[in-house]
Amino acid sequence: MLTPTFKEVLPELLAIGMPYDVFWNDDADMVEVYIKAHRRKQEILNHNAWLSGAYNYNAVSVAVSNLFKKKGATPSEYLKEPIQLYKDEKKELSDAEKLYNKFKPVMAALNARRNRKG
Repeated sequence: MLTPTFKEVLPELLAIGMPYDVFWNDDADMVEVYIKAHRRKQEILNHNAWLSGAYNYNAVSVAVSNLFKKKGATPSEYLKEPIQLYKDEKKELSDAEKLYNKFKPVMAALNARRNRKG
């Protein structure tokens, strides 16, 4: 029988994507990992919604501007290129590579631990 705390926590963790089996059988630290992953997904969704709004705003602004422009005025144009997300694309790749290199030993240790368990 589940305690009231489990009845409250389990549905929340299932809702953010933690599998039932992981909840019961894996390390308790996985809860924190899933919560952090969920927060990061929410940040990405929020950023994408903001970016979509920026594109829509630009499109509507161009349409309204052209609708009310004076005769002979240069028409407004929609963005010619996507909005640049990073100031320096190469720097962002470099940061991602640094993170990957930092994480490689952790993954190797986890794999070794799993292989020892059989």
